[in-house]
Amino acid sequence: MPCRKARFFGAAAISVCIFALPVSPAWPAPARFWLSPSATDPGPPSVADVSIVAGETRFLHIWAQPQTQGSGPFDPVLNPFRTLQNFSLNLETSGSAVLDFLDGSITVHNPEFLTPGYAASAKRFQFVGDASSMIGSEKTASDVAGGALDSIRRLQGFSIEFEEVDAGKVTEFAGIGEGSTCLAGDPFCALTPDDSPAWLLASVEVAAVGPGGSGEVFLQVGPVGINHQGESSSQTAVTFGSPSDPVYNAAEDRGIKLPGDSVDALTPTIAMASVAGWQGGDGDWATDNWQLGGPEPWPSWAIDAVLSTSDTVTVFADQQANSTLVQDGRLMIEAGATLASDMVVESSGSLGGGGVVSGHLALDGELEIGESPTGLLVMGAASLAGAELTLADSYTQPPDTVSEPFSILTAALGVTGSFATPLGADIGRGFQLETLEHTDAEVIVSIRSPAAVVGDFDGNGIVGLEDFLIWREDYGLSSSAADGNGDGVVDAADFTLWRDHLPAAGNYDGTVPEPSTSGVVYAALSTALVARKRLRARLPGSL
Repeated sequence: MPCRKARFFGAAAISVCIFALPVSPAWPAPARFWLSPSATDPGPPSVADVSIVAGETRFLHIWAQPQTQGSGPFDPVLNPFRTLQNFSLNLETSGSAVLDFLDGSITVHNPEFLTPGYAASAKRFQFVGDASSMIGSEKTASDVAGGALDSIRRLQGFSIEFEEVDAGKVTEFAGIGEGSTCLAGDPFCALTPDDSPAWLLASVEVAAVGPGGSGEVFLQVGPVGINHQGESSSQTAVTFGSPSDPVYNAAEDRGIKLPGDSVDALTPTIAMASVAGWQGGDGDWATDNWQLGGPEPWPSWAIDAVLSTSDTVTVFADQQANSTLVQDGRLMIEAGATLASDMVVESSGSLGGGGVVSGHLALDGELEIGESPTGLLVMGAASLAGAELTLADSYTQPPDTVSEPFSILTAALGVTGSFATPLGADIGRGFQLETLEHTDAEVIVSIRSPAAVVGDFDGNGIVGLEDFLIWREDYGLSSSAADGNGDGVVDAADFTLWRDHLPAAGNYDGTVPEPSTSGVVYAALSTALVARKRLRARLPGSL
């Protein structure tokens, strides 16, 4: 039984002979670090299952929560998080499947954003240690191919000062975990199942070398420790992976694995992938509408998914595939969802949504600009080969205005190539591309909206059911976009404007629901629908 010192939270050191034990409820909840295949859903702290086809790659994502301020578990009011100011981590591998960390993919996420409480822009850390600062894995590709175990040392983010001024620009360094929630504008923060916030700290691409087996990944305290604002590493307790694993002291337990600490990620491998084609019809990626070309059953993470039909497939929650090929149709990745897969979108295909591609992207088709404020995030590299821009029907903007510049695509490992859409082009419904900027890692646009369309109360350039619903909801109000004639009240006259500007019958297939029980509303609807039924699309309902 090894002898060591009890050192938690700056208490007097005493010699005791113990194995590392789970944290006591009397102490603050320790800082937690864990691995996940998802860049949008942290899940609870746990052991990650990150499956890989032999010879292929997958991204590992490191999530974190700081130590709580007081004793016991996190509570947003009574026991919020401290602010994690500095971290240093190691990643170690073991197991029968040899794993290779790809040097150029090692990324510490350090977003810059505006947030309440900061006088200027805020970043998490003043300095980062990742591929951008020549941090790489310990073994070369040839070493790993020969059976050597790879590792990463000193993956880190840290701040020496709380702000700096460069050419008149003030940047403040916020760390992570300030208080009880994600800072406004931080794109790498999400809630765990118990509604506590977690922060996406870093990502790395790992390759499975060899024919099969299962690889293992362990997290360790790195060589310069971990500490919260105003404290030292000796006052910081840490767990990795499962919350029941031993508690590390961030000053004295650097670069070691404590007895009883379990693996933090398992990476089972399979020898080859199986092609799976979409069988037709708009639908959810998670359904059983993928038809395997090989023997069944086959794990979903080991399929090469091919969309070759003119359908819309939507990823609503985290999904995995070995690769994804969009030959035709639309693939939509909703905000908050991750598709863990390398992806190719050919010239007849379309990609959209505000979610995450946890892989590399080659885009030759269309990128659909939606209402997500951050656009599509690619954890690998994005290559643009003559791709075009188009606008989703959900995108709205006040009439006859130019939007502030906003990001439509960000790639953690860089963007190469450019979109071919010219400035001033109509990208849908009369909206025009006003500006287009390509940076090393981001594509930024601004959009000019068309002049006001009579009856278009939601500003999306189309007169339809959504506008009727706004009119019905705001009926009788004195200030509303549904006051189409500008007389200071939303009334039947505004309904008439909407009715008279509905699209021709062949272009409108909306369904108007049961209207308000208000006599004026009901009468207006009844009269309007009878009068227009020969000129407009049939609107079924109980009117």
